[in-house]
Amino acid sequence: MATILQVTGANAADEKKRHEAFSDLNELDTVVLTRIAELSKSPKALSYFKTTIMFAAVKKFLGV
Repeated sequence: MATILQVTGANAADEKKRHEAFSDLNELDTVVLTRIAELSKSPKALSYFKTTIMFAAVKKFLGV
């Protein structure tokens, strides 16, 4: 069952990036996606993605 999700951004380029990100997320297993959604509700978890240094630390920890 397909559902339409409206994607909005600050401008056309931002909207395109958001659409691509949602498309990537849509390819994930439901369990993985719901776990990522759970993290998205945590201010502490989000802080790791909001700064370049913290995101680099996460990527290094994961070996990405």
